[in-house]
Formats: sequence, structure tokens, C-alpha cells
Amino acid sequence: MNADHGRSLAAGSGRFREDAASFRASLSMRLGERDLAFANPWAERAERRDWRVILLANPPVQMLLLAVAGFLATAAVVTLLGVIGPGIAMALLASPPAP
Repeated sequence: MNADHGRSLAAGSGRFREDAASFRASLSMRLGERDLAFANPWAERAERRDWRVILLANPPVQMLLLAVAGFLATAAVVTLLGVIGPGIAMALLASPPAP
């Protein structure tokens, strides 16, 4: 009851309207800032300005990175077999046949 009485006194004095107006103004400003930061990836917020995050968030870039990783893995295996492969083949050919 005490809180209701305080509200009625504040409403009667006009302070309630001023507080509500300032609350609405600050809320709309905060919502506007959030909306602007969401719409603009280059906003002043530090996590929005990180170009690596922006670049890696795109699905075409993610697919390109997967393709490059697959190509590099294949090239590494082929190179490794090219270096070690002849030694493995010589060892297999030099071993005596199984009885």
C-alpha cells in the first residue's frame, strides 16, 4: 500500500510524468543504439568491428575455407606418400614371400 500511495503522490505532483518521459526517452535511445549496432556491422562496438568475425560469419567464406583445408590435407598426404612411398614399396618387394 505504501508503494501505491507513493505513486499517487508522484502522479499528483507531475514527477511521475517526468520520470515516465525520461524512461521512455532513454529506452528509445537504447533501442535505437541496439538497432543501429545490429544493422551496421562496422559500428563502434568492439565485437562488431572485428573483421575476422564478420568474414568468417559468411557461409560462402566458410565453404571456401573447408575446400582449402581439404585441398591442403590432400596435398599433404600425396606429398607424404611421394616421399615415403618408394621406401615402403622397396621394403614390400624386398621381403621374402610368405610360405
